[in-house]
Amino acid sequence: MRAKKPWKPLLVVLLVLGLGVVGCTGSPPPEAPEPQPVQFSEAGDPIPHVPDLEAIGPEGGRVEGEAVVEVSPGVVPDGHEFRVGVGEPLGPIDDVTTEEFGAPVLVEHDADLQAPIRLSWDVSHLTEEQRAGLVLVRWDAEHAVWVVAPTRGTLEGETFAADVSEFSFVTWVSGGAASISQTVGEWSGKRAEAPTCSGDPLPGWVRNVVRPDEDQPAMPIRTCTEPDKNDVLTVRVANNRPYTQALQLTDGDRYAWTWAGDEDFTVAGIVRDTVNKAMSGEKTLVMAPARATAVGLARPAMAGETRLTMDASPTVATVGADVLIAVLGTVFNLDNVGGFDSAALNAFVQSVYDCGGSQLLKSRDAAGSDTFGKVLETVKSCGESDAVRSAIEDVLRGQVAQGGESAQKALKTNRALHSVLGKLGVYLTVTEFASYTAELTSSGAIGDVRVSVYGTGASAALGAWKPTCQDPDADSGMLFKNLAVRDEFRDTSREYWQFPTWESSSRTAVEPLKACSADHIGAVADNVEETWGDKKAAAVVATSIRALAGGGTTQGQGVLNSVLPPHVCWDGTGGWDSDWPIPLTDGVGVAREPDGTFAGVGVMQTEVLGQADMDGDGQQELVLSMWCSGSEPENCCAGQSSLMPTIGVFKAGPVLRQVAPSLMGGASAPGNEYGPAARKIDSATLRGTTIVTTEYHLYAHQYTPEQVGGDPSGSVTVEYRIEGGKWVASRP
Repeated sequence: MRAKKPWKPLLVVLLVLGLGVVGCTGSPPPEAPEPQPVQFSEAGDPIPHVPDLEAIGPEGGRVEGEAVVEVSPGVVPDGHEFRVGVGEPLGPIDDVTTEEFGAPVLVEHDADLQAPIRLSWDVSHLTEEQRAGLVLVRWDAEHAVWVVAPTRGTLEGETFAADVSEFSFVTWVSGGAASISQTVGEWSGKRAEAPTCSGDPLPGWVRNVVRPDEDQPAMPIRTCTEPDKNDVLTVRVANNRPYTQALQLTDGDRYAWTWAGDEDFTVAGIVRDTVNKAMSGEKTLVMAPARATAVGLARPAMAGETRLTMDASPTVATVGADVLIAVLGTVFNLDNVGGFDSAALNAFVQSVYDCGGSQLLKSRDAAGSDTFGKVLETVKSCGESDAVRSAIEDVLRGQVAQGGESAQKALKTNRALHSVLGKLGVYLTVTEFASYTAELTSSGAIGDVRVSVYGTGASAALGAWKPTCQDPDADSGMLFKNLAVRDEFRDTSREYWQFPTWESSSRTAVEPLKACSADHIGAVADNVEETWGDKKAAAVVATSIRALAGGGTTQGQGVLNSVLPPHVCWDGTGGWDSDWPIPLTDGVGVAREPDGTFAGVGVMQTEVLGQADMDGDGQQELVLSMWCSGSEPENCCAGQSSLMPTIGVFKAGPVLRQVAPSLMGGASAPGNEYGPAARKIDSATLRGTTIVTTEYHLYAHQYTPEQVGGDPSGSVTVEYRIEGGKWVASRP
C-alpha cells in the first residue's frame, strides 16, 4: 500500500483558515495553488514532476527549493540557456520495496555541460540508518522506473550531495522507515509448531531414536520420525527458534535426502535458499527460522551396531544469512512474493558470501554472541566491495536486455540493493541486533541439541570380508560381523544355533579364511570358541573353519561321501554295533548285511569338526561328529537315546580307519541303583587335539542332584583327549 501524502491535511487546514478570513472581512483571500498529488508509473515508481523551470545562462546561477541546484559560471556554453527546476519530494512508497524518495531535480539542456552541476538535498529528517542507505537515482523514461545513477552521491553531515553531468530527472532514494532493530525485533520469540509423523513402525534396522524434545517442547528443534520407502528413516525437524540453524550429520556418511521446507518465493525465502545452496552438502541442511524441514537417513552400510547423530545449531554462516535478511528487510517487503528480480537478489547474496570467504561465512562452526561481532564486521566489509557491486551489475545488464517487466523488476531490485550495500558498509552495529544475540546466547546455554538414531547396519554378502591371516582375534571379530549380524538372525528369541540356516551360512562365511595358513585357521577356530558368547553357535562355526585347514571344503575332500568302518556307532558299552561298514552319501548312510537287509545301524548326519594329530603320530586325523541310530533314516527316531551324536577319529582313505573308540558321552556317578547316569553329547568342538563337549543327562528326571553331582537337568562340559588309543575325560 502506498503511503498517504501530506497534501490533503494541508488543504483542509488552508480551507479552515480561509473560511475564518471570509467570516471576518467579507471578501475572499487569493486562492493558494493546490499541491499536485504524486502519480505512479505502471512499474509502481513515483513519476517525477517539476512544474516550474528557471533559465540559467553561461554566467551561472542557483535554484533553491526542496533541493539546491548550483550551476557554476561556464557550465552553460556561450549562446545557450539551460532550464532548471526542483519539484516537491516524492515521499515514501510501500510496494515491493519500502523506500523514500527526495525532491526531483530537472535540468533541460540543448548542449553538453562544460562541467558538473552541484545538487544537494537537506536529509536531516532521515534517520541515521536511512542516510546510510542513500542512493542517487535518475529517471529512466523507457522503463518508467528510477535507476541507479552513474554518479555516486556523498553524505556531508545532514546534506546529501552529488556532482552530476548527465541529466534526466535526478533525486535520491533510501530504505524506508523500518529500522534493522525493528525488523530483528519482529523475529524475537518466534517458535514453530511440532511436526506431525505417521506413527507407522520404523524401518527394521532402527532400534531406538533419542530426540532432544521428547520431554522438552521448548528445545531449539521439534522432531518426530516415520518410515520412508526403501528402508529409509524420515526425521521431521522444525526449527523452533527465530534464527537460522544448520542441521549437521556429525555421525554418518550422508543424508539420503533433504527437504528445506515448502518453497518460499518471498525475498527472505530467496535469500535463505541461496544460503542453503551455498552451505548445503551431503551432511548439512540449513533450516530457516520457525520452518518445518525433514531429512532422510538410509541404513548404514557398515554391519553391526551403528549410531547416526545429527546436531542442530546456529553457525557462523547462518548468522551471516540472518544479518543480510535483516538489512534487506529495511528496503524490501520480505513477505512479497513477486515484483522483484530474484536473479539479482541471488547474485547479491552469493557475492557477499564469496566476499566473506570460506574462513568465516562458509564456516560450519557454531556461532554465539561472542562470534557475532566478527560476522558483522565481515558482512560490513563486503558492503563496500567492488566485487559485490560488479556481480549485481553483471546480472542487471542481462535482465535489462530482456526488456519489459523483467527489465523493470531488475532495475528496481538493483536500486534497492545499492541502498542495502550502503547500510552494510556504514551503519551496522551490534546494538541493532540486541534481541537476536540474546536468543543466540540463551540457546547456547542449553548445550548440545542432538538427535541420535541407534540401529544395525546393512549386512555385507556372506563371505564378503578379507581376513588379516595374522590376527586371529581380529579375523574372528570380522567373521562374527559378517555372519551373525544379519537380518535373518535378528530374532532375539532364538539362539544363533537354533536358526536352520546357521550351519550352512557359516560354511559360506568362513570361505575367505581359505587364503590363510592351516595354523592360522586353527587359531581363528579356537578364538571363535573362546570368545563368542553363544557357545553352541560357536561350535558350529569352528567346525566349518577347521574343515578348511587341509585346503578346500569338506565336500571337496570327499569325507561326506566316504565309507565309515564297522563298529563306528559303538563305544564299547553302548550304542549300535555292526560288523559291516556304512557307505555315506552326503553324510548319511546305513550298514547292510551281504543280502542287502538293514544291519541295525545308521548314520543320519555327519559333520567334520576338523583335523588334528589326535594320537600323536605326527599325522593329521579327521575328527567327525556322526548322529548314530538303530533305525534307517526314513524310520528315525523315537526316544531320547534313539539318536546319539557320536565322535569318531579317523585316518583318511577309501574306507576311513578308526584310531580310537567312538565317543558317545560320559556318565555321572554315582547314579542310581542301575549305575552311573548316562550323558548324551549336545555339541562338540575341536580345540587343538582336545574334544570339548557339552552334554546333558538322559532321562534327567530319574536322578537327584546328589546322584549326578549337580542339577540333573543342567549341562555338563567335558574335555577329552586320546592317550594310548583310549579317551581320557576331564571328569567322570
